[in-house]
Amino acid sequence: MSSVVQALMLTRHLLVVGASMTDDNFLRLAHEVAGFQDRDARTHDGDGDALIGTVVTLSPKPAQERLWRGRFRYLATSDVGTGAERARELAIFLDLLAMLAASRDRYLLNPRYEQMLSADERHVAKAGRALADAVSRLPGEGAAAWAGLRAQLRRLGADAGAGGRSTRG
Repeated sequence: MSSVVQALMLTRHLLVVGASMTDDNFLRLAHEVAGFQDRDARTHDGDGDALIGTVVTLSPKPAQERLWRGRFRYLATSDVGTGAERARELAIFLDLLAMLAASRDRYLLNPRYEQMLSADERHVAKAGRALADAVSRLPGEGAAAWAGLRAQLRRLGADAGAGGRSTRG
């Protein structure tokens, strides 16, 4: 698992959510990656620092932010309110982040998001899921001919929540 985490730190911008940044194992991995990056100038940004990722916190953490400056960017989702209010702000932020990261139309045929649709859209979504189910049951050569449509229906969420099979509406 350590190798996977370090590979992500080296090849991606790591988003750290719900971690205190005090776990000895994680800190060791981050320091090893930082040491590697210090030896490899190609990983540095314009300021000479090698940003590993962003740490999302409930409230500002100025000491940790100073400690990890140039390695981790700290983002506090709130600096006011109770712990519960700050947790709600974090949940809202993560929902927004997920929405922006996902394709805008991936929810259309997903039954979990049906309540977001108008009555007319729910009717169309139900028909779309039924079409996806019918296409998935085509045998042999017929299935191959309809692969593009099936892929598009999956992209729109027809398979979501059904264990890999199209959902029936």
